[in-house]
Amino acid sequence: MPRPTTPSTTIRAPAPKKLTRDELRECSAKGLCWHCDKPWSREHRCKKGRLLVIELVEDEDNEPSEEGLEPEEEATEEELQSVDYVVHALAGYSNP
Repeated sequence: MPRPTTPSTTIRAPAPKKLTRDELRECSAKGLCWHCDKPWSREHRCKKGRLLVIELVEDEDNEPSEEGLEPEEEATEEELQSVDYVVHALAGYSNP
């Protein structure tokens, strides 16, 4: 008995919108959200959700790097501040 054929459709995800610094400045000057081009305020929430993904990048040779074998040093104040920015981005805080 032959199987029914299903039409093959390719679903392509839209390419992420990447704004240049000038475009970011222009949106900020106009008071617009960087992601949805609607007026921005502290209470603003984009209607369309965003998915943030962190992918692990492995070395090509899959061997541990020498950096990973050395004892880690204490993080500097500047490094700790950049970690705060990453955590805020993951939590969805936005401040254009």
